[in-house]
Amino acid sequence: MKNIVVLDEMTMRGDMRRPSFPHQWLAYPQTVAAEVPERIKNAHVVITNKVPITAAAISSNSNLELIAVAATGVDNIDLVACRQAKVAVCNVRNYANRSVAEHAMALIFALARGIVIHHQETVAGKWSESPVFSPNMGEIVNLQDMQIGLLGSGALGQATAQLAKSIGMHPVFWQRDKQDDLLRLPLAELLASSDIVSLHCPLTAETKNIINRDTLAMLKPGALLINTARGGLMDSAAVVEMLQNGHLGGVAIDVLPVEPPPPNEPLLCCRHPQLIISPHIAWASRQSLKVFHEQIGENIEKFYAGTPQNLIE
Repeated sequence: MKNIVVLDEMTMRGDMRRPSFPHQWLAYPQTVAAEVPERIKNAHVVITNKVPITAAAISSNSNLELIAVAATGVDNIDLVACRQAKVAVCNVRNYANRSVAEHAMALIFALARGIVIHHQETVAGKWSESPVFSPNMGEIVNLQDMQIGLLGSGALGQATAQLAKSIGMHPVFWQRDKQDDLLRLPLAELLASSDIVSLHCPLTAETKNIINRDTLAMLKPGALLINTARGGLMDSAAVVEMLQNGHLGGVAIDVLPVEPPPPNEPLLCCRHPQLIISPHIAWASRQSLKVFHEQIGENIEKFYAGTPQNLIE
């Protein structure tokens, strides 16, 4: 009998498929860091979305065999400690490619078409007051023939590039050490030549605050910035500064450095009409959630069947 503990069920938006083998299932809506060791002390399997699993928590449980991360990113897991303790870690993959790509494109369309500005001005009465049938409330641009620079060429970045290409945009990717057939440019050249920059890379020591005052200054004036990846990729204060001084033509994000964000988060305090913030929902389409819930249970089931999948090496 395997003991399975879910640490933050509230974040998972529905019921996960439970494995078919005999098990005990204990789910907590939320868990704070101090509660982790006690809650996982008898677990063979721990399921976590955002709750950190530290070396201390891992060492406190000699029964622990598998950490099933209910997300693609595993930066909340001490992987070194897991390897030392011979605890396997798996994640969920490719469940939200279409959902995130469509959300990124929706944000791009909203900025390019001035949707928020036009909505705000209309409900404020400006259309009713207008002497003409189609008042000028802000610039509208077509996306066809625009260059979109993508920082990140994994499944999410490539799915976004495919959608962008389907409407006549020209995707280019950040040139790093990877060798492939994708059209790539060095970072400075990508930023200077792209009409839109969209972030799709993981948060690592190299990419933390990769969007900062220096890199923002490299952007083409009036460029749009999209982030559906990780909030820590951007220096929030620098982004607000560049938006307010007009260097950025618009910013649309689905993530912030701390989630839930504190009230004094600079991007939340900014009231610019070309700033759009959604609350980390790009991944959560109905179709993606179905795959997500299924894959968590499948990962656990296959691990104990001796055919593990989605292991973090």
